[in-house]
Parts: sequence; structure tokens; C-alpha cells
Amino acid sequence: MNYLRDTINHLLEAIFPTHCFKCGMRGSYICIECLNSIPKSETDEKGFISIFQYRDPSIRTMLWALKYKGTHSIASTCAQILYDELFEILSEKALLENFINPLIVPIPLSKKREHERGFNQAELIAKEFALLNH
Repeated sequence: MNYLRDTINHLLEAIFPTHCFKCGMRGSYICIECLNSIPKSETDEKGFISIFQYRDPSIRTMLWALKYKGTHSIASTCAQILYDELFEILSEKALLENFINPLIVPIPLSKKREHERGFNQAELIAKEFALLNH
């Protein structure tokens, strides 16, 4: 099944190439250089972690394309970023604070919004995230 998905993704990329939402470089929704330049959010007093400051225009544009334009392939990019960032954060916490067994919870979407959009973007990202963990 991954072979079919990869083949379809390569075909779609050839016809409709992706571009970085920040600099416009072809190949990904957010290139490594731009990803590294986006300010990261910090853990709040309750231990909640938000990976990015969503006020950043490129992050906001990328998420809006997923949520409102239905560009579902952005979910895999978001999941990979989430996975990489969380792996780094949680590895450090496990080593320094003996922090184990984190709970990762997507913020639920209201049934009304899900019905309007036809999908739940947090669920799409969560499913892609789960695939990375195997």
C-alpha cells in the first residue's frame, strides 16, 4: 500500500509541485532552512507543548491550506515536523527529568466544523504521525 501511495504522491508532485510556504522553493511545503528559521514555542507551566508560534505567517498559511483548501498532503509534512520536534524535546526531558510516557492529544474539532470541511485536520495529522512511529 505504501508503494501505491508513494507512486501517486510522486505523480502528483510532478504535475502539481509543492513549494515552501515561506520562501517558495520547490520540493516541500516548508524547506529545512525556513523550518529552522521559524521561532519555536515553549512549554507552558502545565507542561503543554506547542511546536510553533502559529502567528508565523508561513505556518499559518500552511495550516490554512490544510484546513480550508483541503490540501491533505500537508498533513504528512506536519506529522513529520511534529515527530522530529517531539522526539528531540521528549528525549531531552527523558534524560534530564526522567519524563516518560508522554500523552499526545490532538485538539478535537467540533462536529459542525468537521461536517463543513468533510475532514478533521488534527485526525489527518495524527494518522500520519502514527505511521511514523512504526
